Formats: sequence, structure tokens, C-alpha cells
Amino acid sequence: GNFYNFSEIYCPSPYTGCIKLDQCGTHGYQISKQGRIQATVFDPENSVIRIFLVPYDVRDMPPRSQTFIRQRITAVQNNEKKQRSLQYHIHLRLMSGRSSRVYLHTEIRVLFVRGTSSIDAGGPDSDNVSMETDNCVPRNPRYSTISKTKRSS
Repeated sequence: GNFYNFSEIYCPSPYTGCIKLDQCGTHGYQISKQGRIQATVFDPENSVIRIFLVPYDVRDMPPRSQTFIRQRITAVQNNEKKQRSLQYHIHLRLMSGRSSRVYLHTEIRVLFVRGTSSIDAGGPDSDNVSMETDNCVPRNPRYSTISKTKRSS
């Protein structure tokens, strides 16, 4: 993963991670057409930072097409302003082969903000904060066709 520091003043800085799926075969990691993908992020001491549970349904996905799923988890300040700040983000890329099998492909990208575990664990910063999860997929078009020369990028 990588760590970014944006300024000298207090501003939660994000960590990013990229899970390469090259070792999972030509197309990636095969999954069912409907279900939940679970991804767990660990710190260097093997403590869980976050467990992502991302529901998906691509039963209508045509052969030789691709799409993506994003899950964003934001912290919402429970005050008059209702300020939102991104805490976690995961980006999953899906593709279907000629046989309509569905695969997670290329890579999984994860972003999380430093210090968010105290909010999740009910720490002192969590008193007036609630977490909201938003799953999004492309709408129009929902799927794009994979060209015959393009494998996965």
C-alpha cells in the first residue's frame, strides 16, 4: 500500500492498496453471477482494518463484456451541517468470457483514511458520527463490450 500526506494542517490522509489478480489465471478470479464479495484489509501486525462486503448481481451480463462495482463508506457528522468524509473505498472490476463465466479481473483497488479505525471501534471520535455505505455500478451502459484484441487492462 501507499500513504499520502497532503498538508501540514490536520487532514486525514489516505492509504491506497492494489491487489493484483495476475496469478489467478488468464481472466482473473472466477466468481458466481450473484452474491457478495468479501475483502479484508489487514495492517502490518495482521489486525483487521476493514472487512468489505460488496453485494453484486450480474446475471444479465452478456458474454465478452465488463463492468465495475464501487463501494464507498463515508462518515457523517451528526450535527447541523451533516458533513461527510470518505473513510473507505473499494473498486472491483468484473468481466465475462465467451462462455459467460464471470471473473474479478486485473486488480482490486482499496483506499482508506488514516485513523478511521477509532471511529469504527466506538472511540472518542465516534460519538456524533455514523457510517453510511453506498454501492455504485455504471448505469448507462451498465456493461461495455470487450474488444477481441483487448484481454484485460
